[in-house]
Amino acid sequence: MKSITHFVFGYGSLICPKSRAVTSPEQAHKIATPVMVQGVERVWSKRTNRGMTAMGVRFVKDASCVGVILPVTNGELAAFDKREMGYDRVPLQLEDVGGVPFLSEQHYEEDDHDVFLDAKKQNNTQAIQIWVYVQRVIQPPTADHPIVQTYVDTILRGCLSISKNSPPSSFPAPKAGIRRNFQTTKTASHRPRPQTILTMKASKEFG
Repeated sequence: MKSITHFVFGYGSLICPKSRAVTSPEQAHKIATPVMVQGVERVWSKRTNRGMTAMGVRFVKDASCVGVILPVTNGELAAFDKREMGYDRVPLQLEDVGGVPFLSEQHYEEDDHDVFLDAKKQNNTQAIQIWVYVQRVIQPPTADHPIVQTYVDTILRGCLSISKNSPPSSFPAPKAGIRRNFQTTKTASHRPRPQTILTMKASKEFG
């Protein structure tokens, strides 16, 4: 019996190849498949021990979330479990995961996408399992745990590595209610250093 192939759905920093490679160097050479997941919505919701708020997701009817799925070995899966402390790894249903409507077929021509595409076409739920990391507790940004510019930049670099077009935004840029907790300058040594200023144009990029 053929073994199942595991994938992790990346919706935040895991979209970025360099960020994935920090946890698993082999991920630098693996091609992630762009997907849209139905019933999932991004939310700024995970306060970290580094004094910032990271991205999370929640299950919401009629919502959708664009990201990438990463093929992972059992060893890599364990490594990502360790990285995503405070998150639970939850299975996604294959029927809820599909291609990204605003991307052309050229984005799916690499052979690396075939495992997912074939399983999707045949609705073969025995061939693959897709996982998503969901924060255990939703904790919105605060002054002590702001949204940090470098974290946003990491996500946007990952988005731009997939597509430089500007589709309708599915990325929650800082806005009313949390903008005051968006950090664009370094105010504490344990927080990441900012690199660029988030623009509305950038917030509309892939992902």
